[in-house]
Amino acid sequence: MKISAFGRLCLPVTYFILAAGAVAYHLAARTGALPPHRSTGPSGTGTTQALACGTPDDQKIHLPPEWDTFTPPPVGHRYTDPVFGCQVKRLTDSGVEETAPDGTRTSLMHSYSTFSPLNANDTMLLLTSDAGSWHIRDTNGNVVVRPDKMPVMNNGHPVWDASDGNAFYYTHGNSLYQAKISANSVTSTVEHTFDEYGGIVSPDAADLSQDGDHIALAGQNSNKTMDIFVWSLGSK
Repeated sequence: MKISAFGRLCLPVTYFILAAGAVAYHLAARTGALPPHRSTGPSGTGTTQALACGTPDDQKIHLPPEWDTFTPPPVGHRYTDPVFGCQVKRLTDSGVEETAPDGTRTSLMHSYSTFSPLNANDTMLLLTSDAGSWHIRDTNGNVVVRPDKMPVMNNGHPVWDASDGNAFYYTHGNSLYQAKISANSVTSTVEHTFDEYGGIVSPDAADLSQDGDHIALAGQNSNKTMDIFVWSLGSK
């Protein structure tokens, strides 16, 4: 590859962590004047921001000292993890907050790690219970939208809009909906109805694409087979 004296070329940079707060770097650029196994480019050192909390991975299990006696703080309050030094805020208390139809207490959680629990501006979370209900809370643990105010959804899960912190998407029947949060309720509008399918769902643990415009969906055909496809939200 040849470039002019004023040309531009993107090259990989390799970083080596030397110690807490220190980093070395090397920019590798192969040229025709060098043997194939050699590279040239600037090198140097710099600094990185120190970790706010935590420790390097030593491949060991670190149990907190009060593993079986610890009493968590009330909802909305924090505590400091005694092992890693990180602050943890409690957002739910399923022991007093939600009851299943059979009278038992439910567990409250974020559904899975591969799609974001937080909205676009990091102010609200989508949470679910092991009874299948969904609700929305703010980052202090206050309920924003109760389970009985959430829209009826198919199986699967809702996903946040990539830029609008008050919007999320879900499926019901064979339609994809956008929901908008206003005060403590939700207003829904149809994004698209897929007439070719008897029903659609957002597959388990899938988030929006990185560009925020594509959502993975599964549609059920009349012969009970399933199609997996990607829908552009901008094609509405």
